[in-house]
Amino acid sequence: MLPTHHICLVAEAPMPTLGPLLDKTIGAQSATLLYTPYTQISAEHQATVLQKHCIKTELLALPDPYHLQPLIDSLTPLAEQHPNGACINITGGSKLMSIAAWQVFNQPQHHLYYVHLHNDSIVCLNHNKPDHAISDTIKLPDYFAAHGYQVTGNSATPAHPVLMQLARTLAQGTYQNEHVAIINAGIEESKTGGNHLTIPYSNSKKMLAFVQLLCDANIATVKHNHLHLDDSSVWRFLNGEWLEQVTLDAILTLAKHHQKFQDIAIGLKVSNPKQSFSGFNGMKQALSNELDVVILHDNTLYLIECKGGKKFPNEADNYTTKLDSLRDTLGGIKGKGLIISQYALTQGSEKRAAEYRIKTLSGSQAIKQLEQHLAEWLGC
Repeated sequence: MLPTHHICLVAEAPMPTLGPLLDKTIGAQSATLLYTPYTQISAEHQATVLQKHCIKTELLALPDPYHLQPLIDSLTPLAEQHPNGACINITGGSKLMSIAAWQVFNQPQHHLYYVHLHNDSIVCLNHNKPDHAISDTIKLPDYFAAHGYQVTGNSATPAHPVLMQLARTLAQGTYQNEHVAIINAGIEESKTGGNHLTIPYSNSKKMLAFVQLLCDANIATVKHNHLHLDDSSVWRFLNGEWLEQVTLDAILTLAKHHQKFQDIAIGLKVSNPKQSFSGFNGMKQALSNELDVVILHDNTLYLIECKGGKKFPNEADNYTTKLDSLRDTLGGIKGKGLIISQYALTQGSEKRAAEYRIKTLSGSQAIKQLEQHLAEWLGC
């Protein structure tokens, strides 16, 4: 039986602290978070999440993280407060903090451990015990709260089955030219004082078949050689949301057959006015963003940008920069980013994304094999 009180050296990344504490099989009931001036804000965010989960949490400052003896002097009274033992997480903090914690707590009643980030497991240091795989329990709202972000929208609701079937058809690319023609015509209608809900179309055989497909999905009607969309939500669906839905559909299918999917969302809105990222043109912007598709899998954050527009390849480099910043800010060293584009990216954009460690799936062939590519990327 492990001691129920944990003493944790806080890192800026919250999962090395939260993972073990929220794992019910570990049995933590209370925690002391040891922070420095560099990690105080992180400790406060982590404490908020722990207290929400009924883990009594106190914060303790270590003002000098780079001199060994003052650290030992600060930790010794803490050890004396737990004569029956505590679990000591030395993953965070400076190297000297870890050395000080080892020197003070390396006694039989205490259990020192380290979190192996890439294996997502607890490594016991002073007791002969096997590594313990950390359970994947945290959800997106708590994950973001631990980073200091508010979630104002959280949905992984699939589209209506009829719409989802339409999205799958669009993903096959059979009517790609006709789809583009409808979108372009809608944009032109808006420019000339009309709206994108009433769209003229040609009388080609394939266009007529595509128009009938939209009518059969009960999202449009036809009158006087014009396609009348039901409402603006249909326009958004045709103009790009269909790709988010196809991506969600593939992920939900994978989640049925593979473990370690903790949470999934589309159109997730997050905000943190105290944090910023490098936006377009390198300008710093307060973090307030809508994320196309977000996955929490094996305690790792996966961010996906889905772009169905024909002009997107010309803007891909901007989105690579944005996604790189968001991935590092929100996901830390384990976070992953992916751009899915209906149209093939240029060789230069593909190379730039690779340099930023952003995965790309672009072009009709990649979209057709989306589930397989996602399975490889997620390590299913």
